Amino acid sequence: MKQFLSVFACLFLSLSASADTPAPGYAVSSQPSPAFAAPMTTLPGGDFVTFDGLNIDRWTEQGAFVQTLGSFAVSVFPSFAVSNPTGSAVIIGESSNHGLFVVPTNGSGKVLLAQLTFNYDAAFSPAGDLYVSAATGNFGPGNDVYRVAIPSGALTPIAHVAGPSGPIAFDAAGALYYATQGSGFPAPAGSTDVIGWTAAQVAAGNLDNSNATVVCAGLDGGASLAVDPTTQKLYVAETSFLLGTNRVRRVGNTQANSPIVVDAGTLSIYGLKFMTGNSAATFAPYQPDTGVRLTYGATDFFSASERSTLRPARPQLSLSGPGLTGVGPVTLTVTGGVPNGSVYLLNCLQTSLLPSEVSLQFPTFLLHTTFVLSQARRLPFYLPADASGTSVFQIQNTGGLQGLRAYQFLVSDSAGVFLGSSNVAQF
Repeated sequence: MKQFLSVFACLFLSLSASADTPAPGYAVSSQPSPAFAAPMTTLPGGDFVTFDGLNIDRWTEQGAFVQTLGSFAVSVFPSFAVSNPTGSAVIIGESSNHGLFVVPTNGSGKVLLAQLTFNYDAAFSPAGDLYVSAATGNFGPGNDVYRVAIPSGALTPIAHVAGPSGPIAFDAAGALYYATQGSGFPAPAGSTDVIGWTAAQVAAGNLDNSNATVVCAGLDGGASLAVDPTTQKLYVAETSFLLGTNRVRRVGNTQANSPIVVDAGTLSIYGLKFMTGNSAATFAPYQPDTGVRLTYGATDFFSASERSTLRPARPQLSLSGPGLTGVGPVTLTVTGGVPNGSVYLLNCLQTSLLPSEVSLQFPTFLLHTTFVLSQARRLPFYLPADASGTSVFQIQNTGGLQGLRAYQFLVSDSAGVFLGSSNVAQF
């Protein structure tokens, strides 16, 4: 018995100790989920809604309880929660009684919309129509996608695909994406493909595997899909119970060409949802964190359950040294650059700085700067970054640099391809 408890404790600690690891150029913040392992969706204003099978609850972005939007008399098995485009209502699905419900976020209570057997996931099209992925033929015959009319609940079959239920997502052009699922449990490695149909195909219906385009082949599972609203790039939560891997990837044509943006270790990822911020910054590495961010849930179904936000992480420039206030050296330190990459120093007269940052599209990245570029000067060479992405450069203040110039670094990879920029610093 003691040996069993010891093994149990070790398993508990190993599962609980998992921490999300972002790719270079990103940062992740996590907090315990207020509703354990519950489907969740983020509203446009930042609040989020959870559905734990009994209560549909609204929380602030920081996780403080706001109100219960609806509840069930007897607990059911929750399938999904998805916000409508305006955030005025959340659609929830449950697979105990196979109900779909509209839950207004003003607290007026849930309303039965329709019944769809073994509903699994849902997404809104750009036109505002609701689509639901569901194994309506029960387990085995494949999976279906239905358009569900609001408020009538009328069901229109759109697609039938082989295998267990998978997640769906739309891009801004109305193309529908679906992640196939390998048969058996655990599903074999490499058995998930992301397939898609154009908006015209979706409108015509009768979609299946034969008329789908394979977008990405050979993934190790697909639990959730989401499309970046600014770049229209597709992201997938790749969860493999066989391999014990749980990652978010930016979708390429193969797994090898689908870079990992965050690794959740032992925690299965679900509910990918992009949110836009208050700047033009994109969800690319080394961008400011004030733009697009990705929210998701993660759980081991045992002891850990989190709500996480993945953001770009902009390189940070800091100044130090006696030359800040008089004669002497000034050390310019850039942290959070590209590991083993390089940096490129720009400087500009402080009198030529713009009052607020602007965003300028360059071939390989979006530059955010307060520099008037026609007035900027640059070093004629690159500076190396170490394995942590840190670069150090020193200038000598002979006594007249105070209040004269501002500094900013561009960061690039080992091939010299620019990927982002630091903040602007001056003294």
